[in-house]
Amino acid sequence: MRNLLPLGLVGLLLIAWSAGLAEHVSLAGFIRHREELAGLVAANFPLALAAYMLLYAALVTISFPGASLLTVAGGFLFGGLIAGTATVLAASIGAILVFLAARTSLADLFNRRAGGFVARFAEGFRGDAFAYLLSLRLTPVFPFWVVNIVPGLLNVRLAPYAAATLIGIVPGTLAYAFVGAGL
Repeated sequence: MRNLLPLGLVGLLLIAWSAGLAEHVSLAGFIRHREELAGLVAANFPLALAAYMLLYAALVTISFPGASLLTVAGGFLFGGLIAGTATVLAASIGAILVFLAARTSLADLFNRRAGGFVARFAEGFRGDAFAYLLSLRLTPVFPFWVVNIVPGLLNVRLAPYAAATLIGIVPGTLAYAFVGAGL
């Protein structure tokens, strides 16, 4: 069963992409629907915030591009601090789900195929996984999804991974959320 989880995640990504979700998670899509979205948020703030967080976590889980834009949209709809906090929590949940999928079902496959690429990360994680991951999160040289998967492949413990992810994404997330709040 655990070997089917990655296939399910890939399947969800393909379904989302083919269903045109990318058009809705775009600047043009957001601008096109901004009044309706603002009305929905005003009518039921807690439910709208929960839906935003669920969508955000789901998009991170399937490694869907456009998270930065969604963070800006969240800032516009909910305000910088609320959107930033909600986004950090949702992104962390999504990242943890990807990490767990990589750790439980993808590790053998990726380690066989990624060899040298993963080996470069392995050295950093051996010393102090928390500090190394925190530096990867604070200086986003690698795509978010890569930094979600590789620690799972290298059997990094969940607690340091979750803590470094939660702390490390705060500055960038708040910056994007406050940009959105300023729109």
